[in-house]
Amino acid sequence: MIDGCNMGIKSVSKYINKYKTASKESMDLAKKLVKVEQEFMNELLGYL
Repeated sequence: MIDGCNMGIKSVSKYINKYKTASKESMDLAKKLVKVEQEFMNELLGYL
């Protein structure tokens, strides 16, 4: 599951950097998704 979070963070971050002219709403949503993925990954690390 941690690998999945990491891949999600990398993928979304790549698109954030690639599409800098995307709408503010889209960028905010993508950044929020990255933050949620990071928080979930940190929670999972507590179980290892």
